Amino acid sequence: MDLLSIVMAFATGIVGAAIGSLESFIWCGFLGMAMIGIDAATGVGVTFGLAFGWWFAPLYGFLGGAMAAGYARKMGYMESGKAIGIALTSLKKPDVLLVGGVVSVIGYLCLTLMTSAQYIGWAGVDGMAFWIFILSVIGKAVFDGGKIFGTVSDEAKAAGGRFGGHTVACWLPWQRTGWEKIVIGLGFALAGGYGTWLLLQNPDTAAFAPFLGFFISASTLILLQFGQNIPVTHHISLTAGYAVVMYAGAGGTDPATALVWALGVGIAAAFVGDFWSDVFYAYGDVHVDPPAMAIATMSLFTMTIMPLFGTSMMTGVVVPLVLVAICLVVAVLCKSAKAETA
Repeated sequence: MDLLSIVMAFATGIVGAAIGSLESFIWCGFLGMAMIGIDAATGVGVTFGLAFGWWFAPLYGFLGGAMAAGYARKMGYMESGKAIGIALTSLKKPDVLLVGGVVSVIGYLCLTLMTSAQYIGWAGVDGMAFWIFILSVIGKAVFDGGKIFGTVSDEAKAAGGRFGGHTVACWLPWQRTGWEKIVIGLGFALAGGYGTWLLLQNPDTAAFAPFLGFFISASTLILLQFGQNIPVTHHISLTAGYAVVMYAGAGGTDPATALVWALGVGIAAAFVGDFWSDVFYAYGDVHVDPPAMAIATMSLFTMTIMPLFGTSMMTGVVVPLVLVAICLVVAVLCKSAKAETA
């Protein structure tokens, strides 16, 4: 922890708020892909320092921009604090940008305290996703009248309530049903997992192996910004990659088993993200990021919980197949419940 890093975190938060939270995240994806290419070709090691450093690191640029939007909504500068695709310079309110900078500094301090060997030194979770989760919930409490869970409307109650699987209030209507999450999760989990497996085979690319799918998924969101209803998938591709890294780190050598792990964890992440969206995002008017919540949850599962059960469980297929089975049951039950209420 040093003064220069604090200053740069402040700057990154301002940048994220100025160009828009979503735009900042999209550029994180493009920059990350470029840096992986440079690292693979030259071995200079710039991927993490740039893609997850100053300019577009999600904990700084994305979170700073999202919380600045919540502040702008609270101050009456804009109607919705969930409008994370708006470049907040358009509001002509410098205080909004400064809030983005302050939130980014808080994120940097929290991450440093948690992961640095000088302090807590705990790395059993995706630290950036964890603090985006925690700090955005705190931001919702501050900027949305203390209602971190929001208020379920009468229309939503009539459609099944908070967890009714309806589209009256939800995160993304086009990946809402259980079967949509199953199929989308299948595609992006396998793609992200296999990309991770391939990169793990080369010592020069192993360090950033789980992040290729994440950067690609983040980059695709530029189409969302242009009005296309594309799926949001970085929580699927990244956690699938984490699952493959866990499997390989435990001594696994079979690519088929690695992909089973990617499939189980990636599909579970799709359901976990939607679950957390119903808890914190859907009801209220401040952005609490469902993908970050899913990444935090599933990274905790692969990095902390699974190692407690030993290498035999981490290199077998029982756990990921159980995860897939649970998701399939949930998909069937949700469809049956909707059919009964139709």
